[in-house]
Amino acid sequence: MDAEHLPGDVAGLNQTQMKMIEGALKINELKVKDIMTKINHVTSLPLDAILDQQLLARIKQFGYSRIPLCQVQNEKIIIGIFLTKSLVGYEPTGESIIAAIRGNRIQVRPPIYFLPTANIQEVCGAFSKGISHMGIVCENKQTAKYLQEASDQILS
Repeated sequence: MDAEHLPGDVAGLNQTQMKMIEGALKINELKVKDIMTKINHVTSLPLDAILDQQLLARIKQFGYSRIPLCQVQNEKIIIGIFLTKSLVGYEPTGESIIAAIRGNRIQVRPPIYFLPTANIQEVCGAFSKGISHMGIVCENKQTAKYLQEASDQILS
């Protein structure tokens, strides 16, 4: 039964509270594919992008706290999550993103890879471990494994 079909005052709960409870109960049914953002709608940056004033201005314009990093421009193979807060105090030197990562001048986290059929509770559990706050959805386990290995190799 949906919240809007319940009597207006069930055990002292208002409509907003009932909708929250209904949402919490439905989370068991949700899968990643139900709520994910499609890759062609994701703003990402290539590892070889140069961290100059122009790129820093674009990053600020994006307004995101995390930006996925891909291996090559226009290729949506995500291997890291760039934490834009690490740009506070960053002085552009004309280095690439990958050089800044290797020099520990910007922070990047490894993504967590999920299958489209992963349960939302499973995803929340993975995020609660604090490794990353963004997940990448992969079509199959082989792709997820390949991307995880590429991420480990590039970001290590």
